[in-house]
Amino acid sequence: MGDTKQPSTFANKTGSQLIAAMINCFFFGIAFLRTLQYFRRYARKDPLYVRVIIGMMITLATLQTIFVNHQSYRDTISRYEGAQDSRLIEFTVPGKYICVYLITFIAQMFFTARIWTLTKSVGRSARFALIPLVALALLQLINGCILVHVEATSKTFADLGTHAHLLIGPTAMQGAATAAADIVVTVTLCYLYHVYGSVSSKVNGTVGRLVIYAINRAAATSICAVLSVFLFYFVSGTYYFMVPALMTGQLYIISVVSVLTSEESLRGDIEPGALKADSITKIETDKYSHSEKSV
Repeated sequence: MGDTKQPSTFANKTGSQLIAAMINCFFFGIAFLRTLQYFRRYARKDPLYVRVIIGMMITLATLQTIFVNHQSYRDTISRYEGAQDSRLIEFTVPGKYICVYLITFIAQMFFTARIWTLTKSVGRSARFALIPLVALALLQLINGCILVHVEATSKTFADLGTHAHLLIGPTAMQGAATAAADIVVTVTLCYLYHVYGSVSSKVNGTVGRLVIYAINRAAATSICAVLSVFLFYFVSGTYYFMVPALMTGQLYIISVVSVLTSEESLRGDIEPGALKADSITKIETDKYSHSEKSV
């Protein structure tokens, strides 16, 4: 695949796989604790569909972690003496990746719903950003499904290696679409921050905090998506690309739950009436100030 192909050794493949499994477990622990905190303290404030979304994401993350650890156990314990390339591809291999792609898609749809909520009363022109956002989310999921299909239909890792040329394009598209979707979300929230600044100082502060969350999340998930593609292409012969790839799903859960557990979070409760009241108050204040200046 890349110009820096590493030798297909036990250390290069299974060693990098163990590193990916350990890092995945670490971030899953953080995501699980944050989700537990959400359900114990904040879930009752949210509508049912939000709780279902969080439940689906943490369930997929749990399955992902089980699949990752199962594969690591089989490769290092059950089949330690077997040839690496002749190993059968079990369901846990494509299973862990489809979990990541589904978590990413659900999280991107969650932020799409947040933007839709924010644009109910002002900044409706920002809704045009939802079109490329949904398209990018679908693009990352479709290319992820293509990768999973190739893995699931390959009997052994040797067979999968012969299809390496089929994986390069979808891998690049999946990573690029993920990073691009994060950028669109962040830019749209920055635009809404500017729009709300002239309508409601209270809501402006809320959106400002969401912008900070979005920038931090976009930086983390985008770096992971790009780094995964880079390692897959330029450090082929190893599984180091799994480290950022598996982290992506956990980071999305942490970011979504962090938004919902923050005191300033938007749970779909920015009422249009409240925004309208703030706008009227601001207009009346401006008129009063203008009349005083005239006098």
